[in-house]
Amino acid sequence: MALKGPMIFDTGLSLQNAYLVIYEIRKKYPDDNRVCVIYFDVFRDRQAYSEKKMAITSTQIEVVGKDFDAYFTEKVLDDIGKTELTQAYEYLLTLNDYSKMTKVA
Repeated sequence: MALKGPMIFDTGLSLQNAYLVIYEIRKKYPDDNRVCVIYFDVFRDRQAYSEKKMAITSTQIEVVGKDFDAYFTEKVLDDIGKTELTQAYEYLLTLNDYSKMTKVA
């Protein structure tokens, strides 16, 4: 699973077929706060990923509060077909930077 579509980076670089791949998801509970950290790479396109080219960027996003409750609680993950990975991609699609992307196998 991955996300594919247009992305514009802070540097001004624009990609029409960026390929975003999550490589790690960590749930943490510091001081009774619930945090899910999504780590992902962005490649020029799917071919660059398939050819094991270097990612254009590697980044992470923290999901906290109501967003954590909506996507990553055990109650949500108990639904059939929902995993931390599928929920992480669903969450990324709600963010402006990734909202024009689509899920691909």
